Amino acid sequence: LGATPAMAAVIDFESLDPMTYNGTETFSASGYTMTVLDTPASGPDGTGFAGAIGNGSDPYLCAIAACPTGNASNFYMGVNDGALKVARGDNAAFNVSSIDYAFLAPLGGLPSNSYGQLTLLGTLASGGTMSVAYNFPLLNAAGNSPFVTASLGGAFGNVGLSSLTISSCLFDGAGGCYRPLAGSEN
Repeated sequence: LGATPAMAAVIDFESLDPMTYNGTETFSASGYTMTVLDTPASGPDGTGFAGAIGNGSDPYLCAIAACPTGNASNFYMGVNDGALKVARGDNAAFNVSSIDYAFLAPLGGLPSNSYGQLTLLGTLASGGTMSVAYNFPLLNAAGNSPFVTASLGGAFGNVGLSSLTISSCLFDGAGGCYRPLAGSEN
């Protein structure tokens, strides 16, 4: 993620150790505070397992899932319909120029397909919201998703955001995109 020129930053998670997070937990990196969000459907209070920091060079990271490929550094993994809300630690406005993302497949060997979308919801510092969605990249022959970069300069590069919520949805086969645990359509 990139920020306004006054505080240009790249959030790369390298300063963080691999760890799992439940909903409502927070962590900080590069001057930003990240709040892990969980769907209330996974528990009465929205505090279930919703994300993790993983090390892409750890061969045991995805023993029960198909980890994305092409990133040997630390990255955030949203799971179980979890989302990640990003805001500057000093609560100042920021903008975002790009994001690297991939699909964490629930198991290996799935056929090459795009299974859903990355969804970004920006809360504008001036009020209101705006959103964009990007299809996840096609899985490779082993059933893993490669990391790709989405340029957000046109969407979030020229507006001041107070927060950005990053989540995903899965295609339902009928042209819709939904969050299985939340049961909501996009």
